[in-house]
Amino acid sequence: MQFRKRRKPTFFFVDLEVNKVQFSVRMVDITQNGARLQGTHEVVDGTAGVITVRGHRLAGTLRWVRGGTIGFEFDEPLPAHLYSILAHKKTAAARKRFLVD
Repeated sequence: MQFRKRRKPTFFFVDLEVNKVQFSVRMVDITQNGARLQGTHEVVDGTAGVITVRGHRLAGTLRWVRGGTIGFEFDEPLPAHLYSILAHKKTAAARKRFLVD
């Protein structure tokens, strides 16, 4: 049996680019493999997209869309230091690496 990774709640805005159109959406929660986003924009599941958060571009796929909520799966798992910052585990080492990257 496979269990879903525990989601960490977040509350900040990110840019979502889909089909060369950019939207501002709210990141509701995050794992190292994906994020749940909220916005009022018309998007279709299965579409490739890019999230820009704090200067980092994260490529992925819109796995599901329900009303104004989007499940976004990253193409690559997030690096641990970036995940720590986004998931609000703000260790000194993670902050330092995030600012350098």
